[in-house]
Amino acid sequence: MFAVLWARSTLDDLAHIRGEIDESQRQIVSAAIREIGLRLRDDPEKEGESRPNGQRISFVAPLAFTFKPVADERIVVVSNVWWFGKR
Repeated sequence: MFAVLWARSTLDDLAHIRGEIDESQRQIVSAAIREIGLRLRDDPEKEGESRPNGQRISFVAPLAFTFKPVADERIVVVSNVWWFGKR
């Protein structure tokens, strides 16, 4: 199991997203955030697609996110998150 760490800028991005949507969409975003955490805790090295410099990208609608697993420290850092698709 990995510890999931969210970069401060990522938390700021999530706060910005949540500030621009209505309550029903906030519930969907909250569910997506929980799902991201579950996926990354279990096996981040197999989640999503690889990108340069050890980064990976994945999607849990309506969010896209990049992250970097650090296997020897058993942590994964979520470095970016953004809304994809229509609002």
